[in-house]
Amino acid sequence: MGPIKRLASALALTLGLAGAALACPTVAGATPPPDCKTVTSHLVNRPDHGHGTPDVWALDTVTRTVQVCAQPPAALQTEKVAIDTWSYTAKLTDTGTFVTQAGTQGSPNNGASLAGGVHGAVLGAATFAKFTAPHDWIAWDSSALDDKTFNGSEPTSTGDWLKLLWKDGFGGSSINSYSWVYQTCVDKIVKSGWVEQWIDGSFNNDGQDAKAGDIRGRVCPTRSPSPSPSPSTSQTSTAGAVTTGGTPSLPVTGAPVPLIALGGLVLIGAGIGGLALARRRRDRVQFES
Repeated sequence: MGPIKRLASALALTLGLAGAALACPTVAGATPPPDCKTVTSHLVNRPDHGHGTPDVWALDTVTRTVQVCAQPPAALQTEKVAIDTWSYTAKLTDTGTFVTQAGTQGSPNNGASLAGGVHGAVLGAATFAKFTAPHDWIAWDSSALDDKTFNGSEPTSTGDWLKLLWKDGFGGSSINSYSWVYQTCVDKIVKSGWVEQWIDGSFNNDGQDAKAGDIRGRVCPTRSPSPSPSPSTSQTSTAGAVTTGGTPSLPVTGAPVPLIALGGLVLIGAGIGGLALARRRRDRVQFES
């Protein structure tokens, strides 16, 4: 499988997991619509662990979204019985950027030399195993995470993220499947145009397969600035006046406008005097003849 196809497969899985986070599961025979809650947090300079030494190869700045959906027992729909716990499902997505951290054996896959300071984009998603918690969301409390910003490794690991959403009665859960895609020298995940790529997933031995790629911190290409427009060859300047295509326009800022006006008046006066003198000579010739 070529690199484009591998990326397409990884993106399909990642986007599929992320997209699934936006749609809650339905319960067969259930009358009410799916009941889901969404929590968003902002993570700044969060350590990202790979397989090199040291294992923190990048710092991530991402928006993390978790969606939890309730699955009331079927018996609750057919029989009005008291059930203390419900089943719930959860999905998590990360979207944002990262910057590499230098390390002589720090690249996330192969543990090769890694240059620091190289920026890139990250997109990740994970699904959690079904878990139990008190019925009807009665122990739900998202205040510790929702719309909060955390720096570094706070408030907890990704695997323990769900614990912070319940006051008590959380039955525990683990991550079933996951896929995180990292690309350098881009602002968002793309199909082409990146310089280096690493795919960390549950399907490729936690990003350690040879085809998972690696990030060594190669320097991003410099973008050439747009050239400045050249002045038109038809534009000339004469005595402070700008001519475009042979049509004169107003003088440029700073041109001696008063002097130009005075010169024009002098020329007009000289022309009028010349006409008067010529008329006097004509009348004199007629009188003498």
